[in-house]
Amino acid sequence: MNNYFFEGLLGLGGISSAIAIWIKIDKNTTFLECLRIIVSRFLTTQPIILATIFLEVAVSSFLRGPGLSVFNETPIQACEKNLLHHILHMKTFVGKNIMCAPHFWSLSAEFHLFTLAVFLIFLYHQHKTLSKIIMTLLSVGGLAYTVSVFYRFSLTPLFFVYPFKFSDGFLYTMNSYLTTSTHLWIYVGTVLFFVLMMEKFDEKFTMV
Repeated sequence: MNNYFFEGLLGLGGISSAIAIWIKIDKNTTFLECLRIIVSRFLTTQPIILATIFLEVAVSSFLRGPGLSVFNETPIQACEKNLLHHILHMKTFVGKNIMCAPHFWSLSAEFHLFTLAVFLIFLYHQHKTLSKIIMTLLSVGGLAYTVSVFYRFSLTPLFFVYPFKFSDGFLYTMNSYLTTSTHLWIYVGTVLFFVLMMEKFDEKFTMV
């Protein structure tokens, strides 16, 4: 897995989410309307999630072998224990070795970050300075946290693929790749970048 490539994708996700949210939210938007945006995003993800869980559990019930378990649990066992966590996009908060449909972890992480972006842009239209301070602190703090994780577990970001040594790849996957918090800095940072760009655009448009 490529650290830089994946963080770049999250950065693009932050920009695209900011654009979509910006179109729907202005200074007259209510908090309730923000919640509707989040609920709508949540509901659009459910059909594919439920269908995938059904297929994964159905297939694993007919097959056996060590390759079926991504980490320690079989798909059936993991989904029995954590189905609700998966549906509610809380999978990144359960043990990484007992995730139901672990390949959907990024969808959960993106939903967390999207929800945060909705509230940040809503706050921007109410209190511009405060929102920019909060976004800056989240970006800088998120980066500091990510650096601390890499330092604590002796991880090294690479341009291409992670080392073939299983222990190194496992540490990286468990403590950085599959978490929301280590991707906070790039997502919020790109949202902040977009907001600042729109602020400059609005200023020039007003001058004209």
